[in-house]
Amino acid sequence: LGLSIVGGGDTPLGGVFIHEIHADGPAEKGGKLKAGDQIVKVNDVDFRNLTHKEALNALRSSQDKVVLHFERKEETAPENIYQDISVTLVKKIGKGLGLSVVGRRDGPGVFISALVTGGVADTNGQLLQGDQIMKVNESDLSNSTQDAAVAILKTANGDVNLVVRRLKILTK
Repeated sequence: LGLSIVGGGDTPLGGVFIHEIHADGPAEKGGKLKAGDQIVKVNDVDFRNLTHKEALNALRSSQDKVVLHFERKEETAPENIYQDISVTLVKKIGKGLGLSVVGRRDGPGVFISALVTGGVADTNGQLLQGDQIMKVNESDLSNSTQDAAVAILKTANGDVNLVVRRLKILTK
């Protein structure tokens, strides 16, 4: 479909939202969907109460013709749909931060793909799956690859200062 999602009924977001529209994909060619739109229904499947995993499975199993119903909060200029959030995690030597990252399919940028339950990032409570990691301490990761970001995250110790970018509508 040419889009990625974040959220689900099992997340603090309470719904399934479009995280990004992939260049030259069907969603971009359709021209109607935007990052931040809430997916309400796809074909005959109601998305309002689906978990993240159920939503992914429903999207992946959709056939040739897809009818996607969405809701959009008030219009905002593209430069105003994101918010940067600073978070400090305290990493103990020999332990991880308790998060997994994934690189973008169509270019640079690294995103939190999962938080380990009970891990440092999870218990901190400020990070969400789908957040883009912009900075780790003094390292700019806004155009990073996944491998470079993992190396920087693994070698950081003590107070790890992150700056993440998030769609404003997803802010808790």
